[in-house]
Amino acid sequence: ERAVASVQQVVTAIGYGHGPFDADLRADGERCVVLEMTPRLGGNAVPLLVEHAFGVPLIELALREAMGEGIPEADLPSPSLSEALTAVLLRSDRSGQVDSIAPVARIESGIEGLVDFCINLTAGDTVTRFAHGGHVFGYGILVTDRIGGFLRQSSRIMDALELTLH
Repeated sequence: ERAVASVQQVVTAIGYGHGPFDADLRADGERCVVLEMTPRLGGNAVPLLVEHAFGVPLIELALREAMGEGIPEADLPSPSLSEALTAVLLRSDRSGQVDSIAPVARIESGIEGLVDFCINLTAGDTVTRFAHGGHVFGYGILVTDRIGGFLRQSSRIMDALELTLH
């Protein structure tokens, strides 16, 4: 409730009327502060995570809005959580040139609960040690349970890449 109220306060203050936006917040005790807000869909597979988890096609809705089609409220899907999901960003803990990476089919078949997978990396590519979103080379969306499940799934998908660098 505090997060929604904080975002609503910023939206009202800047006069943002419609369209997608991404907000980063920090909650600390009783306070919830909007750190930044941008007029775009969130990155790092967030729109796909929302679509898979809640059945709300954010990318389609944003494109329809941008094309001036307008979206009657009656056409908006009612979000309902189908299952707990997490997005794992594919990244490396060191920089280098890719010697090898597992075939996509083997990665996809070897990860239980994998809902969506995208990798933009092949042998010969250069990767940079992960420090921010610009160093991500793909994502996996997986069924999970609480935080322990996220950590297990994150390790499983990163191990399945069998990524070797030099």
